[in-house]
Amino acid sequence: MDSKKRIYINKKPLGHLDGLEVDHEGNFLVSDWSAGIVYKITPTGDTTVLYEGKKGLADIGWISNSKTLLIPYMNDNEIQGI
Repeated sequence: MDSKKRIYINKKPLGHLDGLEVDHEGNFLVSDWSAGIVYKITPTGDTTVLYEGKKGLADIGWISNSKTLLIPYMNDNEIQGI
């Protein structure tokens, strides 16, 4: 991409976003560190809560072959898969 033009992927601000992955359907998966939430944002900008956890949810990871979302909790030194 040669342009520095911003393209917004959702219709409203979501929070303190930390992690970003793209799933097998082209949706954006983003984590909110403060709220402990993972949002799914479709290519058309529709936003839903995919997962609600606890504060400290950090950089998420996506394993495409098993369709697994890895959710690390930095404050607790643990990782969860959904």
